[in-house]
Amino acid sequence: MSHDKSSEIMGASRVGEKAAYPAGVTAEAPVYGIPEYPITMEHKPPTDLDKYIANPGMPRANKAISKEKPNGDPRAPANRTVLQQHVMFWDRDNDGVITMADTFVGFRRLGFNLLISSLAVPFIHGSFSYPTQKTWIPDPRLRIYMDRIHRTKHGSDSEVYDNEGRFVPEKFEELFSKYDRDNKGGLGWKDMQELIKSHRNIFDPVGWMAEWLEWSVTYLLLRDHKGLVSKEKIRGVFDGTIWETVAQQEEERKRRGSPVKYD
Repeated sequence: MSHDKSSEIMGASRVGEKAAYPAGVTAEAPVYGIPEYPITMEHKPPTDLDKYIANPGMPRANKAISKEKPNGDPRAPANRTVLQQHVMFWDRDNDGVITMADTFVGFRRLGFNLLISSLAVPFIHGSFSYPTQKTWIPDPRLRIYMDRIHRTKHGSDSEVYDNEGRFVPEKFEELFSKYDRDNKGGLGWKDMQELIKSHRNIFDPVGWMAEWLEWSVTYLLLRDHKGLVSKEKIRGVFDGTIWETVAQQEEERKRRGSPVKYD
């Protein structure tokens, strides 16, 4: 039997391709909610993704894609996982290692003040340095190694990143089908708080805190004048392409001497 190498690499069905069932078997319409259990009716999963994304449940190694951007962002490097892309902004010299100085400078470039930038350093490196080490011996300089950044994935998260640092389109779209219930095109503060609460795993205080901090920083940094963070900006957070955009805007704001602005 011949073997199609391209189909093995893609691992996805074509858009609009229907599943084959045994003769005489008719597929029932999937049920995502049961009225007796209201939570299943409130948080609706995306139901039409295969019209826009081939095999939306398959993790993408190097592309953060969405219904609106099925090919991702061309600025994201193809030789890095999406989780690596997420943190590349802080690797100033592109050596695969994020130092405490890198983190501090990165937060300053994004417009955070000295206090927040200083507090971010011990929290991030104290939490994420050790899991990325090659040995059991902690690094006294608390460096974070990007080739093992997937080990820093915490619990109580959105699961948009899988355990290997890949991007799961279906999980990303769930953020909006479940929590952007009035179709604003993004998430507001209350939406994010509901999201964070819904993602909590039992006995996971570290994950609870990490998830709350990550979404809070996202909101403070990227909200518009209506208090909304757009879907595209959130997608850009996952592949890191938004960071350089924000840094450039911050540099321009400082050059003009303008106050903090909202897009």
